[in-house]
Amino acid sequence: RLTYNHKERTLLVEMPSAIHEAPMAAIQCDFLDFFSALPFPKTLVNTNVLTGITSKSTIPDLRISLQSIADYRFSVIVTGLGETAFSQGLLPMYHKLRTAVEVYPSLLLVLAAAVNEIRPYHAPRAGSPAWNTLLFEPTIRSQEDFLAGVGTDPPALNRPVVIEGHTWLSVAMVQMKAWIRLGDVDVDGHIDIDTVNPNEVAEGTFYPTNSMDNVLAIIERGANMIRERLIILCQDIQPNIDVRPLRDPNITFRFNLDLLRTKLVGAMGETAYDRYEEWYTKTPRP
Repeated sequence: RLTYNHKERTLLVEMPSAIHEAPMAAIQCDFLDFFSALPFPKTLVNTNVLTGITSKSTIPDLRISLQSIADYRFSVIVTGLGETAFSQGLLPMYHKLRTAVEVYPSLLLVLAAAVNEIRPYHAPRAGSPAWNTLLFEPTIRSQEDFLAGVGTDPPALNRPVVIEGHTWLSVAMVQMKAWIRLGDVDVDGHIDIDTVNPNEVAEGTFYPTNSMDNVLAIIERGANMIRERLIILCQDIQPNIDVRPLRDPNITFRFNLDLLRTKLVGAMGETAYDRYEEWYTKTPRP
């Protein structure tokens, strides 16, 4: 996926993979649960939490939006975005997010995740055990047969995917950062990606150590701001609607960190196999 920043004249080249998509897939599930619990008129308001969007290069990996389906004059309100960087510097991701907040002044929450490997990935080198064994097999291994080579220990973030002596994927660190926009939720503005104000931004590490408390607090505030924007949209459609159930304090947004770990661990094997498959199919045999 290519993204060109006209203002900064930079081209961002991204190679989507399962592990690249994993953090936002977890957050997608959390927001879907949150919207499902809120008692808004679901026949009149469309809430979307989409991942893997490729139709517009300015849309990152996650998009949270609200839309009235009672009247075409109500446009889609993009309230949240998320982006993941996998095995690349954070700076290109910040470039993309700065562009996104300019394109979508209705944004209330922006999320970023960075998954870094222990060392940069490289394909098996010529003459290595993995090269000599895997490349000359007559047919490509199925994912099940390939991953069987890892052994019987259960998958985990601290267990690199090593097959035939070659490291196909490893995870050194998973970090997250979240921004919110202060002020009235129904008034357009711009999130400041460069801010260091702790009321507007927080960052922390999910793995190998957990320092996510401040990040979780910012995300929860952002989710509640999105809820308030949803309430205003409901009132625009039905001025006499009782919004007290929508503000029920027992309905809260929960970022499920166990689910995040599950998504990441599950994506490790899938991404490792994708790398093997590409190498096996594209590498010329001597």
